[in-house]
Amino acid sequence: MGIDISGRRVLITGASWGIGRAAAQAFVAEGSVVIAVARSRDRLEALAAELGGPTRVATFVTDVADGPAMEALARAVIAGHGVPDVIIANAGLGLDARFESTTDEDLRKVFEVNVFGVVRTIRPFLPGMIARGSGRILMVSSVVGKRGVPNYAAYSGSKFALHGMADALRPELHGTGVTVGIVCPSSTTT
Repeated sequence: MGIDISGRRVLITGASWGIGRAAAQAFVAEGSVVIAVARSRDRLEALAAELGGPTRVATFVTDVADGPAMEALARAVIAGHGVPDVIIANAGLGLDARFESTTDEDLRKVFEVNVFGVVRTIRPFLPGMIARGSGRILMVSSVVGKRGVPNYAAYSGSKFALHGMADALRPELHGTGVTVGIVCPSSTTT
């Protein structure tokens, strides 16, 4: 991975499958302790068992769209594991729908996960990262967050929002030791 991350605490949302699961596997292989967050208890338990159990993977069944649940998650993580060294805000929701048939409810659902879920994942840990003088934040966007694609207006808009947040956070965090990155995967095999 390029830097020594052995022993680091890495919080990953959407960790039970896809990009999040692959990231958890990679971080554990490099010696990190993963704090895996997802909605599926069964998939999280299977991931933890595959990767060495609770000493390597701490699991939290939580939906990033649920504000109070995310507040409780942050308190539990800090109490049990301290402030993460790395946060990968990966949980996401897609929507393949023409713009004119996208309802307000559809749009809110996508933004609740893809935008507010990212905020809820990062914000509670920022003060601790800043006080410690180190931290890495990675937002998982999409190539569709850089270029709109027909039938993905809601999804595209939510991923564009992440780019704006990352661009605003970087100068806010300048000199604190906390960095913000964003990745834009294209299609994946998962």
